[in-house]
Amino acid sequence: MDKRKADGDPTVGIGTGGSNKKFTDHAQYKSGEGNFYRLRKQMREEIKSCEKCGKDLTDATRYEWCVHHKDHIRTHNTRDNLIMLCKRCHQVEHECHLAFNY
Repeated sequence: MDKRKADGDPTVGIGTGGSNKKFTDHAQYKSGEGNFYRLRKQMREEIKSCEKCGKDLTDATRYEWCVHHKDHIRTHNTRDNLIMLCKRCHQVEHECHLAFNY
């Protein structure tokens, strides 16, 4: 057994890549990120088309669709604030065309 562990050293395990925090103390819980990943997977299984233009996303790769926050707040991860969009509609929603000089 590791002597530091036997002595009750609180730094044992720090830096190993794992998180010792649970539930409401965990960073993904506080940010809502964990809930977002779960909802994104659920939405992908249920929704088969873009909710804005209707494009078929049944056979779309991960790079052809995304889940968008309606209110543009990335930590507001509730189902009623999320919609499935094709990449084109998502770029239009965020006005990505304004980044280009014409």
